Amino acid sequence: MNYEIDQVESLGRKDGILYIRKGFHRNRDLLLSFIGSLGRNVVLISAGRSINKVEQMHHLNLRSVIRIKGNEPSGLLNWSDNLDVFRYVTPTMEKAIILSEELAQRGDVVLFSPYGTKGEIGDWFALFDKKIDKIGL
Repeated sequence: MNYEIDQVESLGRKDGILYIRKGFHRNRDLLLSFIGSLGRNVVLISAGRSINKVEQMHHLNLRSVIRIKGNEPSGLLNWSDNLDVFRYVTPTMEKAIILSEELAQRGDVVLFSPYGTKGEIGDWFALFDKKIDKIGL
């Protein structure tokens, strides 16, 4: 399957929440700039980024970060000092999507943004598409 990983793709809306995806290649991770351009609060589902990178993500529009990492304990990773950004780790894509539904509010964006090579991003997109269908988008 050929994915246009450089393009933003809208996957649909559910309960006033917009679901989109955009991948970023190694050495070109412009995620925070992209989040700023959305002009909405964002619940980010991230894959492929290091735990240090996830812990250091700060942006006014960032509501929560959900990191998919199968071999780490799942649950709350940490939260910002003013308790406005929560960071979680989940072992599976399905759990990340379920958690994003609980965290996002009407008017928010759930952004799935894997990071890696084109092949890795394509694999993540295929898995995300398979799991996102379960929530009825």
